[in-house]
Amino acid sequence: MFNTASTVFTSDQQANSSELQELLQKARERVQYFFDINLDIISEWVNKYKQCLDQMKQNPQQIQDIQSTLQNLIRNIEIIKTEGMLLVGNFKPWMSGIGMISFPFRYTIYGKITFGILNGQGVIKTNTYNTKIIGNFNKNKLQGQGTIIFNNEYQIDGLFDKGKIKSGPIQIKMLNQQQKEIQAQLNIDLDLNELSDQQQFRKKMNLSNFSFKQSDNIIYKAPQFVLGQRQQSSYTLYLNGELQQEYRNGILQNGVGQVITSNNIQLNGRFIDGLLNGPGQLIDRNNNLLLDGEFYNNIMSQGKKYHLEPQILLEEGQFNEQTQLSGDGKRYFNIAGLIKEKGRFVNGQLHGEGIRYYQINEQQIQIMEKGNFENGILILGTKFYQNGRIQEKGRFNSQGLQGEGERRHQNGYIQEYGIFLDGKLHSKDEKSGRANDNGVIIEIGYFLNGQLEGQGERYHPNGKKKEIGMFSNGQLNGDGKKYYDNEENSLEEEGLFQNGKLDSRNPNISYQYYQDGSIKSYGMFSNGLLTTTDGALYFNEYEMKGVFQNGQVNGTMRLFNSRTEGRFERNDIQSNEEFLRAANKAGVYTSTQFNTNAQKSYKRL
Repeated sequence: MFNTASTVFTSDQQANSSELQELLQKARERVQYFFDINLDIISEWVNKYKQCLDQMKQNPQQIQDIQSTLQNLIRNIEIIKTEGMLLVGNFKPWMSGIGMISFPFRYTIYGKITFGILNGQGVIKTNTYNTKIIGNFNKNKLQGQGTIIFNNEYQIDGLFDKGKIKSGPIQIKMLNQQQKEIQAQLNIDLDLNELSDQQQFRKKMNLSNFSFKQSDNIIYKAPQFVLGQRQQSSYTLYLNGELQQEYRNGILQNGVGQVITSNNIQLNGRFIDGLLNGPGQLIDRNNNLLLDGEFYNNIMSQGKKYHLEPQILLEEGQFNEQTQLSGDGKRYFNIAGLIKEKGRFVNGQLHGEGIRYYQINEQQIQIMEKGNFENGILILGTKFYQNGRIQEKGRFNSQGLQGEGERRHQNGYIQEYGIFLDGKLHSKDEKSGRANDNGVIIEIGYFLNGQLEGQGERYHPNGKKKEIGMFSNGQLNGDGKKYYDNEENSLEEEGLFQNGKLDSRNPNISYQYYQDGSIKSYGMFSNGLLTTTDGALYFNEYEMKGVFQNGQVNGTMRLFNSRTEGRFERNDIQSNEEFLRAANKAGVYTSTQFNTNAQKSYKRL
């Protein structure tokens, strides 16, 4: 940017000051397009403009010379806007001369132009990819020594022929840091318009034998260099001529350094052919030291194994090549001295006689499992609660109890007993049972996948009968009975059930009872509701007999008042409420509650 601040003139020159400022503004409007273009044939305009600014500061009395120079600049540099294009320069004939043409497709050329085509010294800028191409052009094709600048970040100098960069030695300069002289062998064959596309250029460009000095005694070499990638995946560093680090595909192969695995584990030390050999460390993704010792091909053969908190012993005993406990050993909680597991191990898992513990507090542990283990799973023995009482006892697989066994509540009472499959009661040939935490049996019979299946009994928590009959998937299915949880343990329902609800078909009749033992209803049921052509519903002193659908009147229905012996019949009503209202108008039904809710009836078996 240039300073165009006003200058203090003598009284004789002030009359021309306004004209001079206007000339400066017009000149600047023209030369500003060329401030960052370093071309000899165009730099003359910028230099003359700068000289005028300097003259105004140093010798303002030369106002006439400054005005003359500015007028010449304005005459020689036209600004033309037409058909989406911007032309700035001296163009006679049309689109031929020296200057700049900006095309509507974000493509600008600078220099010697013939009918809109660069011929001679020039610059091409592409706004889409922020790329600048500099050199000598023949019909818009770069010819001879030329330069490509990408995004003002790096510059490539090389030889071009008819718009194509030629394979051979090139120089690369990094523009946003201390300039480094980089040497490489280039292999590329792209048209000029492709050179403006950085992604295509990076994809197709091939640099080999890449090298530069990082300091006086450090040399960097890479067999291949990927343009635009700051950290190359394969390279070698030499210090005073000796190999220090060799990377291939981003992984340290030889030398002292660090390798980060795919799961973010760090390996630190000396590497030979990509494997840690000699003194080294293994550090997890949270920067916690886990292993510290002597390594051979990434395996610690001797050293220390830590919890996430340093210096707290994790394991001791015999180890395999994967640094896993194998043989007699112990594993600890992350509090020093508190045993987590002990016994016989294979590949880091309890396998054979062993014990597994709970951590109760910072000083106390309690047995969790004791017996024979296989691949870390208790297969024969006892499991305990943290309070020390037995939780389960018998044979086990990965799912739980297997075969004959027992399960207990934390207070010591039996919870389940009998035959198990994958941790659930599963007994087809002999009865098993289930109890609540007061020791009261709540289910007894045959089980499938933890649910009553076949003949069984279910009890209320107080030990009174709840359901007796044939079960499927834990619900009454078939002949069965349900009982109230009252003092008399009276019968609630009996008959055929499906999915725990009365569901009977002709000629099977099922019954429902009130808690006092009086009949509530009988007939055929569907999904627990009266659905029959000849059923009965009793409530208080009333009896309803006839056709029911889902517990509602649905056809011919008769009402009998046992107290007054009044009778009422209709065959065109389809709801209990509507039927009772009609009976009320007829004087047979005398209640003001038009539903069948009741606590008892006059009918008994």
